[in-house]
Amino acid sequence: PNGSPPFCPGSFCLTSDCCVEAPRCNSDVCPGGYLLKRGQFSPYGCVGYTCTIDECCEVAPVCPLEFCAGDPSLIIKFSNPTPNCTDYDCSKQDCCKNASLCQAALCPKSYSLLPVAAARALYCADTDCKVEECCTLQPPTVPATSVRMQDMDLEKGQLGGIVTWVPAESEEVVTFYSVWVGASTSEAVLVGNNTAKNATVVLPAGTVATVNDVPVRIFVYAGNRAGLQASPAIGEVADAVFAIGHAAFADLDLDSGEIGGVITWADPVAKVRGPEAVVCRRNTSIGVDVGGASPLIFTMGGEEFSLPASDAGRGGFMAVAVLARDDPSLSAANVRVF
Repeated sequence: PNGSPPFCPGSFCLTSDCCVEAPRCNSDVCPGGYLLKRGQFSPYGCVGYTCTIDECCEVAPVCPLEFCAGDPSLIIKFSNPTPNCTDYDCSKQDCCKNASLCQAALCPKSYSLLPVAAARALYCADTDCKVEECCTLQPPTVPATSVRMQDMDLEKGQLGGIVTWVPAESEEVVTFYSVWVGASTSEAVLVGNNTAKNATVVLPAGTVATVNDVPVRIFVYAGNRAGLQASPAIGEVADAVFAIGHAAFADLDLDSGEIGGVITWADPVAKVRGPEAVVCRRNTSIGVDVGGASPLIFTMGGEEFSLPASDAGRGGFMAVAVLARDDPSLSAANVRVF
């Protein structure tokens, strides 16, 4: 080594004059991922003043990916790369870590613990559980409010119009609302679905107003991909009929035994006018029956009719009636003649 004398001190050299003991392999020589060789060292030690990895070490075995598979509470520490073991026989401490256990506290609003996780211990695929590993989405429970519909189909016994409601204020997962109509939930039929943000659905004109003499109602269900809520919001619907109202007449013919003047009435469709009205008038007309015996004088729509002077008896009735050429059974409003 450095500093050795070039010559021996005596007439012949001794081992101690010229040599030092070669270093021997030990575990300090082997870095991470290597293990000390098992009995494969040279009996004379290392060839240099410092032992090398090749002389003393070999690559440590790698944890098999399936090493922890036999215990569901354990998962492999690394999948790429898998860790080297600290001995020639890998241990759980080398290769495995504890998996997290599914718990109900992990499930957010609208979710519940999977049945299998509630029945027994269910471990996740990593140390942090994901919602989809432990929890399942449940249908909504909080109903909408203020379910309403103005009947715009003025045919007797028929409904039609715009169904509206107020979405529930809740943290539950609601992706759509489903609207049904029927006398009961078990007999209801689907009207349509709409997204949670669009709280309107059109009920087609001509929908029957009663089923077996029981008025139909509107049922609005909140829903998501797990299904519909069990108890819907319910709205009552009144069947609006195309009927004359507020009929009035003032006799302006002052001759005895004669009447004449203007008959007025309320427009039966005024309250449902608008761009979204689905009014059914079909072949209806408005007619005036003078004295209950004269032929009806028809006028299409309007809110007044000028009755010419006539010999109609005083103290009788006139009728302003809603009629159809093929259905004379619709309503009428009588006007007394004074």
